[in-house]
Amino acid sequence: MADRRGGLLGCIASFLLGFIPPSQLKTGDTVVYVLLLGLATLVLSLPPFVFALLERRRGAPGSGAAARVSETRASR
Repeated sequence: MADRRGGLLGCIASFLLGFIPPSQLKTGDTVVYVLLLGLATLVLSLPPFVFALLERRRGAPGSGAAARVSETRASR
């Protein structure tokens, strides 16, 4: 359990440290750098949620991947 928490904390720390612009990079305004990085993170995180929403709307309830896995396990 401690290993999982350590890994999670390491990932969160790395993610947050990414918002500090490196001194070698001529970013101009730090606020603009942080806003652009946050916007890019948000935009690049959206596709899985959009695809899940489209699949849920396209099929009947319970037709997602989790339902297919449980059906496969039940048929064994």
